[in-house]
Amino acid sequence: MVVLVGGFIVLLGFLVCRELVMWYWKINEVVGLQRDILEALKQLNQRDP
Repeated sequence: MVVLVGGFIVLLGFLVCRELVMWYWKINEVVGLQRDILEALKQLNQRDP
């Protein structure tokens, strides 16, 4: 039981640290912008003959 609770605490700590790193380095925003660019490029590619 103690191992299960300890594992849960470690997992929770990992997820919190991961979100802080993602927020600090703006990784989520960069990925969103890249998706927008990809969609715009796909639309431009469909219009060209």
